[in-house]
Amino acid sequence: MISNYDELFQEPKGLPLKNNIQHEIHLQHDAPLPNIGMYKMSTIEMEEIKRQVQEFLDQGIIRARTSPRGLLIVLVPKKDGT
Repeated sequence: MISNYDELFQEPKGLPLKNNIQHEIHLQHDAPLPNIGMYKMSTIEMEEIKRQVQEFLDQGIIRARTSPRGLLIVLVPKKDGT
């Protein structure tokens, strides 16, 4: 039964096509950035994030960001500990 839907479970091959409607968030020109502390992470977590981001960039799954704001990244360990 599941084999009938193999095309739904393939690895992504690049970014999706652009839609006719592109959503944007218009920011106020003189609005200050939120002043919140950054989360600290271990060296192991940072290296894993760098490795995964580079892998996704190389595969074309993600693209480099152009926003001056930071992004939140959450690492969740797998059941096997990796």
